[in-house]
Amino acid sequence: MFNRDVYVNRRNTLKSSVKSGILLFLGNSEVGFNYPSNGYKFRQDSNFLYFFGLDEPDLAAAIDVESGEEIVFGNDVDIDDIIWMGPQPAMKDKAAKVGIEKVYQRDKLTEYIGKAVKGGRKIHYLPPYRDSNRIILNQMLGIPFDGLKSGASAEFIQGVVALREIKSREELAEMDDAANIGYAMHYTAMKMIRTGMVEQELVGVMEGIAQSQGHMSSFPIILSQNGETLHNHSHHQIITDGRLLVIDAGAENNAHYASDFKNSSMWRKIYNPSE
Repeated sequence: MFNRDVYVNRRNTLKSSVKSGILLFLGNSEVGFNYPSNGYKFRQDSNFLYFFGLDEPDLAAAIDVESGEEIVFGNDVDIDDIIWMGPQPAMKDKAAKVGIEKVYQRDKLTEYIGKAVKGGRKIHYLPPYRDSNRIILNQMLGIPFDGLKSGASAEFIQGVVALREIKSREELAEMDDAANIGYAMHYTAMKMIRTGMVEQELVGVMEGIAQSQGHMSSFPIILSQNGETLHNHSHHQIITDGRLLVIDAGAENNAHYASDFKNSSMWRKIYNPSE
């Protein structure tokens, strides 16, 4: 998380780029990979992180462009959460760290947006990519699922892009950090590779570096002797002399800035080091 003023300045600049209405931000929720309580590693929505910096599930936020009001919608932990996670800071204290004074319960979001819609206010949202958030938008705004993408706010999108395409000094430092982790992943794999290894062994080491030095790999690692098949994620083959290996991978650091190394220098002939 950056300094409080970073988020305040970002939101203020964004507000000046949209003429009127409510800017709606939907954070991400947990996603189970074989049952609800056994979830994938949580990844917050990048735009939510950029403007609000709060890296936990089931949050939303709204900015009233005309009044300047900013609200975070999220719940404090209950006793069931505390049993698993231990005591946690109150949501109002977390929000204060990014310059937000007003916090509502998460279930107040529908009421807040509904009141704005009845008052003829324009609700700006960004194109949704998670099904859970598509469902929320459909229920709150009554927009058919096949119309959610086209219904996204061009003003909102342009305002976000104008801010995010220019990196601050703080962001450049995080990008350098992510690049250094990605470099370590690739360099270690190149040093380790031997004939007779399974591709999976190299992938496991690279993922271990990404998670030990950062948040996770930027995307599922591409490491394959079938480099002609783009985005091949099967890692079952044995490293064999005379074949070419492509590695396409990067790291996402703990601040959620990511690297991605994919170039021809990563193609190499597999050889027997003893020859």
